[in-house]
Amino acid sequence: MTFSSPSFIIDCPFYENAIEARDRIQCQEYDLLLPGPCNLHCKYCFSEWGKEPQNSPCPKKSFDDITDIIRQNISAGLRKVRIKSNGEPTLYPRFWDLIDFINLHGGQTEVYTNSFNNTAELSRMFAAKNVNIVTKLDALTPEINDYLTGVTGSFTIQYKAVFNFIEAGYTMDGPKLGLHAIICKQNYGQLPRFWRFCRDLDIIPYFQIPAPPPNRNNPYFRELCVDRVAIHKLFEQILRIDKEEYGNSC
Repeated sequence: MTFSSPSFIIDCPFYENAIEARDRIQCQEYDLLLPGPCNLHCKYCFSEWGKEPQNSPCPKKSFDDITDIIRQNISAGLRKVRIKSNGEPTLYPRFWDLIDFINLHGGQTEVYTNSFNNTAELSRMFAAKNVNIVTKLDALTPEINDYLTGVTGSFTIQYKAVFNFIEAGYTMDGPKLGLHAIICKQNYGQLPRFWRFCRDLDIIPYFQIPAPPPNRNNPYFRELCVDRVAIHKLFEQILRIDKEEYGNSC
């Protein structure tokens, strides 16, 4: 479950266009999950990228397979490709070739990145290729952010990445920038301030509730997950902030 999903806000097709695409059996948006490693060790992550069995029923696709799928969909009306990964998408060996391919064929790209390998130059490259970005920052303090990502120093890099993107031209009037945070016990008290931080910088805030495991007694659930009453209270507070302080309404 998410709140203020960038995929809804960033270049979202009108309802009428979606109905028309459905009737014509067209795909307007495509989620591409790239294979690859991750450079973080987030405590709430369920990725199994490093444990994939050799006899997986869904073998990894080659670059040619991926581009062929995109080419077919673009010819059938595809407008946007959302690039995600089992790990960090920019670590995919042919990541920039893929971005160029989508641009060459007239598609819009949206990349979900943790920005742990971000630099000012990398941000400018994204902007130059008109790539919308959803980056990651789980807290506004180093101790909490580094604890949740499992990597010391991640806050410094990811916080700086936000401003690298802004300096590269990312605003609501240019390429779009979303900022993702997980909702958990450790950062819960910071999230209203986090929301204002995003709004003040013209960033799309994106909060996600971690998927609860089947066994609610396991250590992961007890350590991280917030109960539904607290989540509902947070969402009501965010709605008030948006309406009263920023003039936004749903």
